[in-house]
Amino acid sequence: MTTTPRPTTTPTTNAIAPAEMDHRPVNPVDPVGTPVPQAPASSTSSMALPVRARRAHQRPCTPEWMSPSGSTTDASSPQPSILS
Repeated sequence: MTTTPRPTTTPTTNAIAPAEMDHRPVNPVDPVGTPVPQAPASSTSSMALPVRARRAHQRPCTPEWMSPSGSTTDASSPQPSILS
């Protein structure tokens, strides 16, 4: 009588490894609508950053370059004339 060897598996490693090795951007909610577990706190990946921290490419809205009305031009400063 011969027996077939059973493969040995470690479920905890198999369950965690694919998520750590996947380098694609992660959506915090899957298509079904259930929350997706986030990366461990020790991860330095950009996935762990809040949405606000990832918007560094936008200029901050400050009074120095934007008037209260929302216009980017300052009516009180003289406009340079264009010579033709």
